[in-house]
Amino acid sequence: MTDSLLSRRGRLALGAAAFGYAALLLFRFRSVPDGIVNDTAEEMLKGLALVEGRRLEVMTSTLGYSAETLWLYVMGLSATLLGPTVAAAVIPSAVAALLTAVALALLVRELEPGSSAATGFLLAAGSPWLFHYGRSGLRVAAAALFCALTGLLVARATKAGARPRAFFLAGGVAALGAYVYTTCRALPIAVAAAAAWHALRAAPENRTESRRAVGAAILGIFLFSLPNLAFFATHPKEFLERGRYVYVGGGEDRAANVRATLALPFGFPDAYRGQAGTGAAFDADGVSATFSAAGLDPLPLWVTFLAGIGLVRTLRGKWEGPEVFLLGTLALALAVLSPAGPSLSRLLILAPILLALAGRGAAALRRFIPGRAALPALLALGGAFSIGAYFKALVGPDPPPFVAQAATAIGERARSAAARGPVSCVVSRDASVVRYLAHGTPTTVVEFFGVPFDPQRAAPPPDVATVLVERNPAFDAWTPDGFRGAPFPERARLFERPIP
Repeated sequence: MTDSLLSRRGRLALGAAAFGYAALLLFRFRSVPDGIVNDTAEEMLKGLALVEGRRLEVMTSTLGYSAETLWLYVMGLSATLLGPTVAAAVIPSAVAALLTAVALALLVRELEPGSSAATGFLLAAGSPWLFHYGRSGLRVAAAALFCALTGLLVARATKAGARPRAFFLAGGVAALGAYVYTTCRALPIAVAAAAAWHALRAAPENRTESRRAVGAAILGIFLFSLPNLAFFATHPKEFLERGRYVYVGGGEDRAANVRATLALPFGFPDAYRGQAGTGAAFDADGVSATFSAAGLDPLPLWVTFLAGIGLVRTLRGKWEGPEVFLLGTLALALAVLSPAGPSLSRLLILAPILLALAGRGAAALRRFIPGRAALPALLALGGAFSIGAYFKALVGPDPPPFVAQAATAIGERARSAAARGPVSCVVSRDASVVRYLAHGTPTTVVEFFGVPFDPQRAAPPPDVATVLVERNPAFDAWTPDGFRGAPFPERARLFERPIP
């Protein structure tokens, strides 16, 4: 284990790289893309409800679908401290992406002790998949963090001579991941398998200590799973069916979804780009759809090439605890998630696995690349190209339709306009974005999603001082009685009630 520890110089370099990546994650976060996605706003509202209501829950059904709560508390706390802003939504996911990159840097170094920490970090920092979710505000960004962190702890526990305390920590962190996102339920199973495999492979004189390590891992999983177990005992159906709505269509659809998911490392299938795609029955959230509709791919082909080399090395090499964890998580996630199709949100737990394998592939090629700094330079160049393509795809006045550009602008203006009195907002979709950004103000939102515009329903109450109306062909002929127009950017119309 000592060989894998970073020197003081290495820690400083990693800290400097992390600072640079944090700056990149927050660079133009408000304008690229120009707005947040409704799914993010809904999760921020869930987090605010939990924090403001001081509710202690492992799963909440507030505002739509049920959801695990651990990262929702972080998101709600961010909005409580910073106010309900786009920044408050982005910062928690950016922190998760940053810590994922650091964990991957250390994990790859554990897997390949002779490699530089720069290898794993640059692969993570240059991943458009992780980068997008780091800027999305969605809680699933923390799923990648818990996967990478658990893998790191398993690797260090294995190298620590099967110390029970190390495996207990790995099991505990894996169990905590299950409070973040449903797909993280694979982590405790993979940790238990890794610990058991390590015990089976131990030398005869070490088997007693290895068996204690297995018990410690299971104990960590059990103790940190007690709240989930208590919830399961009282709400078994809700616990087991969490996320089941993503499995849509029949057998042929699911077979097509499996094929598309397995092909994902080679490029996002065009038939699935967007929220529904034109292929098999498929459910995707707006954050995943924003990425795919922009024409982006989660893994550049050169990263897929490196991951392929790493996978072959892992399959052909000696299996220890870390290898069992990586392959076990990969197999479990694909078995459960692939029938639902290539949703980049649900599959985000695989990003650290694939990037760790790519790190192993890069380490294998290092001997063929002259110069100590050549490999990091090539990885940095490839990552810069990928992140540059990301900005190019999402910059501009017309982001993918899943970005709530109009609703974001309306929500931000409603918050400031509430200083002069109650505000009414009329939108065609993405009402949660407005509600989040105007949270805590006397703002009402009237949404006409999938229904015809109704002037009577849109009419503001007598106490409303300001009306914001999304620019939409269905709304453009309507003007609220007793209000006068005021200047506002092109995404909405602003009306104010004259002050006597």
